[in-house]
Amino acid sequence: MNPLPRRDEIVVPQPVEDIELSSEHLDDLLAAIRTAFRTPAAADQLLRRIGYPREQIPNFNLDPANAWNEVFHDLENGIIEAPFRRLLCAARRAYQANHVFRELAGNYLADDGSVRRAVAPDTAPALRALPPVPTQAPPTCHVIVSAESEDERLLATDILRRLGLDPVDVWSTGTAISFAVNSAEATVVRSRLDHTDLGWTLVPAGQPDYVYSNLYIEGPDRRRFRIVDAPAQQTFRNLTEDFITENYPQSDPHAQLPTVIERMRDGERHSVNPDSTLHDSGVQDGDELRVGYQTNAGSVHPQVHEDALYQARNQIRDFHRSAAARQLDFRVRANTSPALPPTEYSLEFRKRSYGMPPDVREGTEPVEVERHVVSLQLGPEFPVTPPQLWWMTPIFHPNIYPNYDSPKARSRPGARGLVCLGVIAESWQRALDFGDLCLMLADIAGFRNYAFVEVVETATGTSLKGNYYDERAVRWIINNPDRITAIGGEILFRHPAGRDTYRHTFEEIPR
Repeated sequence: MNPLPRRDEIVVPQPVEDIELSSEHLDDLLAAIRTAFRTPAAADQLLRRIGYPREQIPNFNLDPANAWNEVFHDLENGIIEAPFRRLLCAARRAYQANHVFRELAGNYLADDGSVRRAVAPDTAPALRALPPVPTQAPPTCHVIVSAESEDERLLATDILRRLGLDPVDVWSTGTAISFAVNSAEATVVRSRLDHTDLGWTLVPAGQPDYVYSNLYIEGPDRRRFRIVDAPAQQTFRNLTEDFITENYPQSDPHAQLPTVIERMRDGERHSVNPDSTLHDSGVQDGDELRVGYQTNAGSVHPQVHEDALYQARNQIRDFHRSAAARQLDFRVRANTSPALPPTEYSLEFRKRSYGMPPDVREGTEPVEVERHVVSLQLGPEFPVTPPQLWWMTPIFHPNIYPNYDSPKARSRPGARGLVCLGVIAESWQRALDFGDLCLMLADIAGFRNYAFVEVVETATGTSLKGNYYDERAVRWIINNPDRITAIGGEILFRHPAGRDTYRHTFEEIPR
């Protein structure tokens, strides 16, 4: 593998030759640099990387735009060798999605950074928008770490070295730094990073390594933010979870609802797969994302609602007749109406699980239960919104609101037994077969399907982060994993595989 450039060093092939930018392209480069590297930290990282004398770096805290004017004046006067070639290489390396950097590189540079061809001054074509970023495949995994100071960068380097990953600095911005590591096995690198406090995103070998210089996100309350240095290899889900956590208080009751993500382009909304990466979905610099809470979406056409009710009835009836239902001793009762198919079902089945005894006192342990009754309700917005599910029999489960006597149940008696939407809504599709939903309920009862909860160790003990209704049940499972495995359940209280922990910076944009 060819050695990668370290910080403060851009490798320029010999003989050293600079690019000759047209006056129009020089102005374009200056404007793009001002926008992408507008903070003092970002400007400092870029200038140090291209070898600009540290003692000559102007004060970007006072007037960033004028400071960049001074820098470009010095570059034109030859303060460093091949200045604009170095500058363009460094800027393009981090911000591959920036269409100005990409277009200029296409005009002036070959893939290896050498001069592509001469462009006659003042005759070069105007810049234009480009298609999605072409894949550039690093031979090993890269790790993008969120770091906003030199101390954080040095700490990240030290941690990666102690993990045996032999980090090599590839590029850096004001809030992020990318390292090439010595392994092409993503699972190996991820397993080591999972046990650190770094904010990181993993770039698998063969995938492009870059961040976006201009990406925007609008929240549920219509506030608009600029996302600073968003890694292209993260998923929409990771980005959205971090956005909601950072900018919307958990005391907001809506904050516990699932989120809906859309991408805006040319004034139109486009649905996205939350588990797809930004790069794979073709996100481009300047795109805007919109995040909302999953709530009722307005009236549903009566015929659509009625057809969906009939389909649900037929699917539940077919499941009732299946071998899987016989194994669960599955029974079903439904409300009836002369005009419409059922909108409420009582689903009864048997599955080993745990529930609280009627006499719940301090220190009472859950007991094994087997019989379950779940109320399934199809509201007026069905099938646009998922059904509501209520556990009617004793259950002791992280994702079910306590239906046993407890302070939480007494504070919200109307919520007793409510099944957390996180379990159902995350898997909800209008095409979901209700037979599969019935099996999902059995898996919930048997502790084979429940939301991940991240256990965070602190100086004073442990804290929990995740989508749950019953903290008491969460902590009981953590302390009694053998009880869960004894009934065939699974221990899911670990860091979700594949979920990176990059810490974003969000800048609110005043309207």
